[in-house]
Formats: sequence, structure tokens, C-alpha cells
Amino acid sequence: MNGSVAFGAVKQYVEEIIGGTPSIFLGYVTNSFPNERQDGTPLLIGDFVRGHPSSEFPLIINGVKLNTGKDRAVYQGSNKWEADYFVYQNTKETPLTNKRTESMSGNKLNQKEVNEEMKNTINDIKGNFVDGRNLSEDAKKVITNDTVDGGLFNEEEQ
Repeated sequence: MNGSVAFGAVKQYVEEIIGGTPSIFLGYVTNSFPNERQDGTPLLIGDFVRGHPSSEFPLIINGVKLNTGKDRAVYQGSNKWEADYFVYQNTKETPLTNKRTESMSGNKLNQKEVNEEMKNTINDIKGNFVDGRNLSEDAKKVITNDTVDGGLFNEEEQ
């Protein structure tokens, strides 16, 4: 099934079952906005595009300025597009205010490093708890996440 057939099937399902066609991501742009959807139907208010990741930012198309690859241009109807500066960060982009008070070791620099540090610390505590207790092997597997949904969990099988 090619992309346009799949898109058409989803569109038909949404129209018949859910009742209406939602706005969609139309793709990446470099120098112009699309005039129609991928299946050839007219654009709907709320459809949106993003600047191509390889573009040089800020990217300005028909007076609409996209500052980063995270920004998007949203179709407003009547051939009008408007920038939507949707701001979000990855945890590695979120700096700590005070690494000494927010990090267990006192030397982490961002939220991603603190999350990893906390996960490793909890896993160490769990391991020490399991090793230091007289628990059945089944109980140890549950605590160490080796048992999932009543069956053995093997990461190599995923």
C-alpha cells in the first residue's frame, strides 16, 4: 500500500467513524507552503508544516518566520499561514538551577543527567535490597523487573 492510499484510507475512516477530518502534518517545507493535502484535497484550517531540518533558520516563507525546526506554520484558511512558536525542550536541553542541590552527586548539568543518575541509584538500591534479603527467586525477579505480566522478561527477545 503506498502512502497516498494509506492516507486516503485513514481520511475516510476519520470522516465516517470519528466524524470530521482533523488537521494534519503536511510535511517539511523549504521555500513555499503547500496548496493542498497529500491526497489532493483542499487544505483545512489547522493543517501545519515545519521547516525542513536541513534549512538555515530563521526560515521565512511568504512573510512567515520559523525560528527553529521546532516551530510550525499553521494554515488559517484563505491561503493564509501563521507561525506557531510551540516551545518545548528535551531533558538534555534543560539546565539545572543548582547542580549541587538538584543532583545527588552534585556534578550533573542538565535534567537528562539527573534522571539517569536517579534511575541508576534506584537500580543500585533495588539490587542491594534483593541481594541482602532472603527472598525467593520469583520475588527477586519481580523486584528486578525480570518478570513482566507473569512471564519471564528477556531483553534479547525484543
